[in-house]
Amino acid sequence: MIELFHDPNYNFIGRRRWAYIISLIITLIGLASLAIRGLHYDIDFTGGTLVQLRFERPPSVATIRAGLSRIKLGESIIQQYGDPREYIVRMPLTSATSEELAKRMEGALKQEPSLGGFEIRRVEFVGPQVGKELQWQAVQAVLVGLIGILL
Repeated sequence: MIELFHDPNYNFIGRRRWAYIISLIITLIGLASLAIRGLHYDIDFTGGTLVQLRFERPPSVATIRAGLSRIKLGESIIQQYGDPREYIVRMPLTSATSEELAKRMEGALKQEPSLGGFEIRRVEFVGPQVGKELQWQAVQAVLVGLIGILL
């Protein structure tokens, strides 16, 4: 039989103070990062527009972002959705309606020659009220989880 550990006698209890110190340092770094950077909520919590696109040939995220930057939406979240030719674009909440944003997006992406043809499969609006409800439910879920861990 292969012996991986020659002397498996480790002094975990004797080194617990080091574990406490390392855990405290990591926790403080996490809290400092949270205080400095803050929380960045996604469209699900802040509200916005979600557009699903299907392209004739697989594009790159950079190409889609370049097209969207023409209408000042280059900071939108762009994700591949299943098939390499399908993408979801999550745009922040603006004063424009979802349909207006979809038309502006379509015009901007048509100007990008390397994208080829595409179709807009769906356009959804997520209101900030729904986002507030999801945010509250997320906070409750974290609190219940912490209580469960403590128990």
